[in-house]
Amino acid sequence: MTRILLIQPPWQRFFGNRVQTPPIALNHVASHVKEKMPHVSVDVYNADFTNKHLSIVNSYSYCKHHSDYVERLNASGDVIWRQVRAVISDFKPDIVGISAMTSSYISALRVSAIVKEINPKTIVVFGGKHPTALPAQTLSNQSVDFVVIGDGEETFVDLILNWECPEKVPGIAYRDLEGGVIINAARPAIYDINSLPLPVFDSAITRYGYEDKKNAGISTWSLVAARGCPFQCVYCASDKKIRYRSPEHVMCEVRIIKDRYGITRFCFEDDSFTLDKGRALELCRLLKKSGVKWICNTRVDLITKELVGVMKESGCESVAIGIETGSPKTMRLINKKIDYDRIEWAIREFKKNGIFVTGYFIIGFPWENIFDMQQTMALIKRLPVDDFQLNIATPLPGTKMFEELVAAEKINIEKEDWSRYHQGSLWMNFSEYPDHEWLAMMRGFLKEADFLYKKRLIGKTLRMFFSNPVLVTKKIANKLITTGRYYFHKIL
Repeated sequence: MTRILLIQPPWQRFFGNRVQTPPIALNHVASHVKEKMPHVSVDVYNADFTNKHLSIVNSYSYCKHHSDYVERLNASGDVIWRQVRAVISDFKPDIVGISAMTSSYISALRVSAIVKEINPKTIVVFGGKHPTALPAQTLSNQSVDFVVIGDGEETFVDLILNWECPEKVPGIAYRDLEGGVIINAARPAIYDINSLPLPVFDSAITRYGYEDKKNAGISTWSLVAARGCPFQCVYCASDKKIRYRSPEHVMCEVRIIKDRYGITRFCFEDDSFTLDKGRALELCRLLKKSGVKWICNTRVDLITKELVGVMKESGCESVAIGIETGSPKTMRLINKKIDYDRIEWAIREFKKNGIFVTGYFIIGFPWENIFDMQQTMALIKRLPVDDFQLNIATPLPGTKMFEELVAAEKINIEKEDWSRYHQGSLWMNFSEYPDHEWLAMMRGFLKEADFLYKKRLIGKTLRMFFSNPVLVTKKIANKLITTGRYYFHKIL
């Protein structure tokens, strides 16, 4: 029997962060393999999962822990790598599929090297946004045999069946006998994603806690109700082709998760939950009927007063909105196409309906000067968001920003250190500022944002305490009992 192991590489764990949820993309692939090839053994290993408690709370924390992350990433004797090696050795896979974002790409390569050290005959397949954007560069690593480009479900199954004749498989890249990279014809995107099996997959390797006892592990289930985003923001690598799951198909997953595991809170990972207003309203109607709570991402120009009210009535607790910048110049150059009056109106509307609002912001674009970044900090201070995340602009492969920096010879794909590509990395200077000056500015802005975050958090905690001291005391006591320690941002 062919044994297939799909691996989510460790990344957050190196920072001391806690990843609680199954990898959605790999669950999709595993479910498809299981349906189409019932004769094979397939499992999903989430090497980024840990039961340890959350310590990373914002980009400043990623910044402070970056050197520790790089050290652990390169330490073969680290406990994480020892665990990865043990799992792979025990499973004895014939084929390994590894999902890689740009931030986790170096970690994914470490995983592939371990696979080949254990058994050089094991076939290693890479998928995900980074390999899709840079298939040839990915295959320059001898521990990678194939790259799946784009949607992985159908292509991965096709590759398993035809790995000895890869020229027959559209949507992949591989090396020929002379070592040259071959990129096959593209496979059309899967437009009917309702035809795919539900991404509900119980791993025998990674046990999250919810499998054996209801709500003993994670309390929120992540899902994707639509793939892609039609907007053309220069920093975003999302697929521009929009594919929707029907509201009924989404609710089928919600019901299964609720009935099987007792989970009643759901996080929609779509780029924007409200992209299609009519569909969003129908989904809200069904969510209200199910009695679950949920959170999502959206854009301020994709909501109406009516829609916000319906979202609240249907159980929406929290939304995250991309505000990005306080600089009108940067707002134009990133092609975000939203205005500040609309941002303020949307935040007021959500808060008026009792929906928690998180704002996403970015500083450090290649063209920005200190005044542009100060405008963003001023906007963060002025807007009444409940929470916010300030990130450093990162030119991810597959984005227009990345392509422009490659064309300007500010990024060398073959020599790039991909371990620096994350939202809290200070090593993203593509501006005209000298490195030392840029680093000082970034540290200053992230530290200021960290102080503001904690100030708001303490104020919110105190307000909650004085309005309902019994409730807050119970929350603190429960957190102490279950974890032995607590962090303020998880109390609420």
